[in-house]
Amino acid sequence: MILKTNTIKKLNSLLKLPATGNEQDWDIELADFKRIEEFIDFFFKNEETLNEEEKKSIAALILASYDDYLNNHIHNENLWTSIKSILKSDKYIYNELVDYWSMNNKTEAENHFNITPLCRLI
Repeated sequence: MILKTNTIKKLNSLLKLPATGNEQDWDIELADFKRIEEFIDFFFKNEETLNEEEKKSIAALILASYDDYLNNHIHNENLWTSIKSILKSDKYIYNELVDYWSMNNKTEAENHFNITPLCRLI
């Protein structure tokens, strides 16, 4: 997913992300499982004022952060319920993200992300 520079700069500032400006995979590189609840709260508090590109970018950051979370923790149903709520709110905005993390073209489990089985259920 290609993100717009102005969107990234705005979100870096609002979320106080440690971005250098040289990130190629912004959502993956700045994912932070320790801040996932903060990212989710930010999304819901600002949902009405965010444009589609900003919503999609924050959702990408949340998904990457939750995938990282699953490297270090067991599945948290409360967090996942909040994430699903975001992804189901405007499916056309998030469809590309869900498809990416679902890895539907890969059948071998070793080629999946930690979050893949959950995304496949959406």
